[in-house]
Amino acid sequence: MSRSFFSLLAFILLVQVSVAPAFAFDLPFKQQFKQWKQPEIAPPPTVVKQTDAAASSYYALKNESATTAMNWVAEFPLLRWWEAVGDEQLNYLIVKAMANNPTLLAQRQTVSVAQANVKSLFAKELPHLQIAGSFNRQKNSKNLTTPSQAQFATNGPRLFAPGQTVNIYNLPLSASYDLDPFLRKRFATKSAQAALEAVQLRYRLAQLELSSQVVQGYASWLKARSEQTTLQQELLLAEQELHLNELHYAQGLVVRSPINTLEQKETTLRESLKNAETAEFQWGVALATLTGETAGVEALTPKALPSLESLQKLPLTVGVPAQLVENRLDVAASAFDLKAAGLDVQTAKRAFFPTISLTGQVGLASTKINNWFSWDSLLTSLASSVTQPLFMGGALKADLSAKKAMYEQQVFDYKATLLKAYEAVEKQLSTLQNLQARSLQVLRSKALAQQNVGFAQERFKQGLSDFQPVVQAEQAVLQAEKQLLVLQESTLKAWSQLMLEVGGGNKV
Repeated sequence: MSRSFFSLLAFILLVQVSVAPAFAFDLPFKQQFKQWKQPEIAPPPTVVKQTDAAASSYYALKNESATTAMNWVAEFPLLRWWEAVGDEQLNYLIVKAMANNPTLLAQRQTVSVAQANVKSLFAKELPHLQIAGSFNRQKNSKNLTTPSQAQFATNGPRLFAPGQTVNIYNLPLSASYDLDPFLRKRFATKSAQAALEAVQLRYRLAQLELSSQVVQGYASWLKARSEQTTLQQELLLAEQELHLNELHYAQGLVVRSPINTLEQKETTLRESLKNAETAEFQWGVALATLTGETAGVEALTPKALPSLESLQKLPLTVGVPAQLVENRLDVAASAFDLKAAGLDVQTAKRAFFPTISLTGQVGLASTKINNWFSWDSLLTSLASSVTQPLFMGGALKADLSAKKAMYEQQVFDYKATLLKAYEAVEKQLSTLQNLQARSLQVLRSKALAQQNVGFAQERFKQGLSDFQPVVQAEQAVLQAEKQLLVLQESTLKAWSQLMLEVGGGNKV
């Protein structure tokens, strides 16, 4: 090797070392490689606290998937917004869904794919070493001519003689390294890392969406369960009212038409009761599907929906929607997509620059194995190459144009995601405000209906009226309770949707 070659090699290495820090990662390579090597769900630093004995069922899942879900719950306390409801059965369902939901498990594999892609690109930045042993047995033709004395003196001795059988044993260690003075590979790795961050955020978003679906399904199941009790009471009152009207009809005090109306009302109530029973079963099946159940619907403990007073005390994020950029997972993921697209543009630009490669080989080669460990068997080689694209038919320009167009697309996608985030939060906030105003009206209506029940009962005790006004007043109370059930379900659903829209909340 000439001195000029080593001078050129030293200059290239110096340029690479001096330029690289300007575009280096925010973290050192070693630290970043450890970060990429870690699974997307790290073990929790502390054990999840169990507040009471009922919480033992909350964390009772004993398989590996459940442990992973529990780790996620413990590692991200700000996302455990559903615990503010104070329902351990709901907590258990969400943890079970995190552990067994097949859609979420499939989404998790996309994170593994993105991690493997980052590791693969990072490995391309490093030198490659490989060792290969070979054996070659060759028998020469006897018709090979022996060189003359003059040729022998000029060309040197021949390795193989005519008719000779020769065994060749090779054991070389090869090394290759593609220099990256223009940081083409570095930008490609950084782009893959940004894409990995986006995929991880979308996996978190899928977990949040799943938890919100469980909360909303659970609210509908509770509403259907509670509605059955209300309908049964209303059906009982309708039967009493029908019986009173039949007595009045027998005494000639009323005509037949009110009785027909009450019979139709009774039929409608029975159909509503049947629909509520069907809804309870269907929402139970939906919850079983979300939690990955395949052997049937899991038995759930009947409970009442949270009261409107407790729902109005549920925590909400402050600064909504001004802090959306900090909390929204889809906005953050879109920002990482934008970053990856910008790095792809830089990678495409550097495809126009030359590629510099170094290859070397050191090993042993001999016709006899027992001669391997001697200096005469040492085999060395060193080579370098520079490849500069000259004519690619416009492929490099087309690729650069495509990457720029994709970057512009990501810019608009990021803006659209941000605008949709503001719109979704404002919509849920207005929905909650509307539900709160309606709740005040329905609560006032229920209070007035309860007062009317007291007035009707007092008049009945004094003999000023029959029992029918009491029944009608109690029916008005039940109608208000049915409206409250709808408002309780809607409020819990709207709150869970708002928690999803703001990225899990920051006050829970």
